[in-house]
Amino acid sequence: MKQFNSKKLVIGLITLILVSVGLIFIMQRSMAEDEKQEIGVEVNKIAPDFTLMNLEGEEVSLSDYRGKNVLLHFWLTTCPICEEEKPYLDEFHNKNEDVVVLAVSVAEPKARVKEYMKSGGYQIPTLLDEAAEIAIKYNVGGVPANFFIDQEGRIKHIENGKATKEQLNKLKQGLF
Repeated sequence: MKQFNSKKLVIGLITLILVSVGLIFIMQRSMAEDEKQEIGVEVNKIAPDFTLMNLEGEEVSLSDYRGKNVLLHFWLTTCPICEEEKPYLDEFHNKNEDVVVLAVSVAEPKARVKEYMKSGGYQIPTLLDEAAEIAIKYNVGGVPANFFIDQEGRIKHIENGKATKEQLNKLKQGLF
């Protein structure tokens, strides 16, 4: 009789373990699918990750800044509105330690962008989207385009066109 009960116990434990492992697998798969559905370029979606080179030749990924608020700014050196924005974006970057500004130069060669940033004395971290792949991924139809991304990586606001100094500060206070 004891041997029969031991076998039942072993079979029961093995069944319990298999069911638990199966449930864990199903839950993890479901969570991964839910996260995929949350990624997008709309407000309240998780901003798509990307990796670009900065002006120093280093790879930078958006996910490197998870846990920080990010202002993702798409621009061109030849854009007059972008040129108007650059001084107060630089000031915003320098005065707000709780927000990282990432300036993404779209479809321009590194040398031109580097010279532009140097001649203006700008300190904004600048990424090179030379093939415009990330701008396309983010549905950027024109520049400037600004994406305000929170610490969890969610897009909280999208500003197409010029963002004034006052708008930036107001958005920062209201979103982050």
